[in-house]
Amino acid sequence: MVSSADRVREIVAVCSLPPPVNGQTIANAFYSNWLQSLGSATVIDLVPGMKISRRLIEIVRAALAALSLRPGTIFYTVPHASRGKLITRLLVEIAFIRGAHVVLHHHGFNYLAKPCHVYRSLFVRHNHGIYHIFLASEMAEAFRRTYGVEPSYFIVNNSLLVERSSEQVGQESANRDKERIPVIGLLSNLNREKGLHTFLDVLCLAKERNVALRGVLAGPIASADDRQLVARMRNDIHDLEYLGPVYGAAKEAFFRSIDLFVFPTTYPVEAQPLVVYEAILRGRYVVSNNMGCIPSMAHQPWLRTTHGPRAEDYLSATQSALMDIDNRAASANPEDALAEKIEEAQASLNFLGEFLSMLISPKSASDRLIPR
Repeated sequence: MVSSADRVREIVAVCSLPPPVNGQTIANAFYSNWLQSLGSATVIDLVPGMKISRRLIEIVRAALAALSLRPGTIFYTVPHASRGKLITRLLVEIAFIRGAHVVLHHHGFNYLAKPCHVYRSLFVRHNHGIYHIFLASEMAEAFRRTYGVEPSYFIVNNSLLVERSSEQVGQESANRDKERIPVIGLLSNLNREKGLHTFLDVLCLAKERNVALRGVLAGPIASADDRQLVARMRNDIHDLEYLGPVYGAAKEAFFRSIDLFVFPTTYPVEAQPLVVYEAILRGRYVVSNNMGCIPSMAHQPWLRTTHGPRAEDYLSATQSALMDIDNRAASANPEDALAEKIEEAQASLNFLGEFLSMLISPKSASDRLIPR
């Protein structure tokens, strides 16, 4: 390992930091702090804007950041998964011209699983000059299939990003009170893509089939139509509660109030949502689907994926999971549920840190660690 006194430490990171607070900005903040711990790092906060004028400002700031790079600098960025792909392309092309080492940290799955013309020539033409950070092996496999090249990559899952509960969590947390109606919960930016409509459909279907089930929603609702939908459903389904945005103690109270976390996301960018790890670390089983890297985030009984996207599929999986809780919760310890994932992530992050430290050191390339 190269000591801090022996190495040239220069890192430039370009990413979006909180606010707003969401899974992506939480990850960016974590890794920005981590990069600064490796050495001399400059972090440039680029907040995506919706207006054309704001986007132009963002492009100018991104270009100036890339143009400031010096040969041998590590240039770290998170590829845009929806808007802003051209900004990522511009940044990386300039970084290569400036002679920087490029590190791309992927948090979106859609452009890895399906070809993206903006990224194709970048990934293929500069394949030997890019170091990728993926969240799971599924990402690397999707990249290979989609772009037909073998990437140099590290795998670091998102489990390290999840804030631990301030309360002691034990085996009893996964048990539920069998005397009360089972409660399912959804915490997210509440909209159709993040599963709001499907979640409500599950409750409607349960009522139609005389299945006792209550629901709790938490998180902001941006759309006026969705706010009206939730208000209307609360009148139609008396066993529905909406808590609004929750943080800190209010978030902990949300997880305590539910028996099962149901996350019917169809968000195209979805990769490895932090809220799934949050729920499991708080002793709550999760029902979700096979979007992105979700199926490999945890094993049963903690994570159950549906066989389809319909409300019927989620209701069936919910009933099965609740039965699983009643029958098996006593033998399932949430403290152990993600222990392996967290250990893997920490080991991978340590290896990545060592590699980046050596990458910017004056030692020859032959002495460097080689990623996967």
